[in-house]
Amino acid sequence: RRRSLAADTGMAVGIAPRQGARIRPVFNPLTATIITDLVAGDLLSAAPLAVDLGNQTYGVDRITIERIIARLEGSAGADRRHINYEALRSFAKAEVRGPAAPTVEQFYQALGFAGYEAIDINSRYGSLVMDLNLDLEASYGFTKTYDLVVNTGTSEHVFNQAAFLRNAHTLAKPGGLMVHIVPFTGYINHGFYNYQPNLFLDLSAANRYELLRLDLADRNQALGDLTEAGGIASHFLAHLGLIAGNEKGNSFLVAVLRKREAGEFVHPCQGKYLGTLEGKPLTEYYGGQTFTSASRTRPVVTSAGSAGRGSRAFRTRKKIKKALLRYLRGASRFVLLRL
Repeated sequence: RRRSLAADTGMAVGIAPRQGARIRPVFNPLTATIITDLVAGDLLSAAPLAVDLGNQTYGVDRITIERIIARLEGSAGADRRHINYEALRSFAKAEVRGPAAPTVEQFYQALGFAGYEAIDINSRYGSLVMDLNLDLEASYGFTKTYDLVVNTGTSEHVFNQAAFLRNAHTLAKPGGLMVHIVPFTGYINHGFYNYQPNLFLDLSAANRYELLRLDLADRNQALGDLTEAGGIASHFLAHLGLIAGNEKGNSFLVAVLRKREAGEFVHPCQGKYLGTLEGKPLTEYYGGQTFTSASRTRPVVTSAGSAGRGSRAFRTRKKIKKALLRYLRGASRFVLLRL
């Protein structure tokens, strides 16, 4: 049976694109900065392999490239890799769009990656043509694994979320990283889905991932850490449409996960309901998910603020979060009543 391209890609069809329109996901400044942070922070192997879930059109501006160069110079991670600073400086001078623009593959190569591929429903930029709605191993026999798996602006257009997240898990080597940069607030009719932070908390819990990063961001930069008190404020303001640097209130979630070990993908249960499960679902489906996302326990976060539940630092952060939320609710009510 024939399926339309929109059905295969999960592309929204409520409003038809104009004749001849080209819809191209963009490798934006935020994504370039996140990848740079992983390299500079020495979180990847010396010559890593990367795969993009969904091909990307290069869209990194001169100012971002200059910041990337400054971030890399002298960093521990860059010292272990063959960073091509000459290529990066040429990117700063090149046009962002058009036939002479750099490619995403060239960007990864400049950062010292040994290989880069993209998987999509079309062959643009030499992509491997596979449907991300399907299990790539079962449907295509694809078993290659990577040090870095990147989902930036793709999964929200794919209807089968379970298959997509399973593919990301399977494509990542044990010890490898998965980066998800997905819509949080705004982006009306952009894709099928927007995402909540607890998805990545519970996904990490069920699959024993190490949660390295969970941020609120706009398309240019991270705005706040959602595991800390300041991030809770950002989270709340984003829902009011007051934090994103655009008139639409669009914002992203950024999740960086490390796959600790080999093993089959496990579907998560929403953590705050884990305690209500009984019998077979608890023992067979969610037996490996040992903590909840409802702030009763915390995932592993590699930061200075990862002290345990019983510590003074943890209790202090909890008090700050509660006080900050009370203040923000009161302030927002005051403002909204006077609009």
